[in-house]
Amino acid sequence: MRSLVWIALAACSSGNHADSPIDAAATHDAASGCSSGTIAGTITTDSVTHTFGPVVRAYVAYDSQQKPALVIDEQPGACGTIPHTGFNLALVFDGLPAAGMYASNTGVLGVAEQDGIADLALSVGGSVTVDHADASCISGSYALQFGSHAMPDQGSLTGSFAVEVCP
Repeated sequence: MRSLVWIALAACSSGNHADSPIDAAATHDAASGCSSGTIAGTITTDSVTHTFGPVVRAYVAYDSQQKPALVIDEQPGACGTIPHTGFNLALVFDGLPAAGMYASNTGVLGVAEQDGIADLALSVGGSVTVDHADASCISGSYALQFGSHAMPDQGSLTGSFAVEVCP
């Protein structure tokens, strides 16, 4: 099972992401809804059952391999700072996504997380659609199914996102 190991983040990125598909000239007004989202659904494992929501914030963070994750979070905090408690959904891409549809496990990996860095469940099906991507905000929707070899049906999560690309 893939485990995301989040590095300590004071900001969203410490690496060079100049090759990302985001149009640096484009802008998005944060007051219009960036850093928001919805999560509907329940994830069940052998030790935890959690119904997700409500969403407090949404932001881009990077894993230890510098892969961007669109994080839809139930806990407050600064942009890019992963809290050590609570639950979140991380949509992990190979690079910052452009508009388009991404299939689970080939273009994006959905990771339901508990307490910051503990993987609760991994996506096994579904997709993420990015409707808009610019230098400050990425928005779209998702419908993902979760499971494992030991527990093939761990539930599903659906919703929308408008994640802030941290400065």
